[in-house]
Amino acid sequence: TSAPYFQSSGTVISYVDSTITVTEIQNALTAYDEVDGDVSNNITLVDDQYTEFMDVLGSYIVAFEVSDLSGNTTQLQVNVEVVDVLKPVFSNLGPIEAVYPNIFSVGDVLSLLSASDNYDGDISDQIVLISDNYTDYADVVGSYDMVFSVTDSSGNIQTYTQTINVIDEEGPIIGGISSIVLGYDSLITPIE
Repeated sequence: TSAPYFQSSGTVISYVDSTITVTEIQNALTAYDEVDGDVSNNITLVDDQYTEFMDVLGSYIVAFEVSDLSGNTTQLQVNVEVVDVLKPVFSNLGPIEAVYPNIFSVGDVLSLLSASDNYDGDISDQIVLISDNYTDYADVVGSYDMVFSVTDSSGNIQTYTQTINVIDEEGPIIGGISSIVLGYDSLITPIE
């Protein structure tokens, strides 16, 4: 007269980029009966609110039922949480060369960056500046970093450091007089 019981229950986590199937969930369940012993082979699927939405973030219910040889049954509801745990990815530009006197604005650098997410797709418009060691020194030869961040809809955050090298490619300009008129008996040294 006693119904069988499930030994495995609770919440199952399914990663949106590597989903778990209802069959895998069912195969992980075990059920026992006081008389019949292990009745895990009698577990059947009763309700599946998950499979249709397994690639959509959210919480879904999957119900299973197990019966013993006497016809006693027990149901179990498994909560399946579809989650996204992967961070977004920035495209890697490599160092940017700012040839003096050209100066990049924050907007210029942002327009060069792109970011994508396994669930949200292109999220380049979500990129924000975190720190800027370049702008104040854009007219000084050297190497500077700007740090950017992007967050996907699941709250996963990725940062990216963009290096900007300020370089000077112009040689110096020599100025002064262009001609000297001397008498035939006058001497002038190169230093003069």
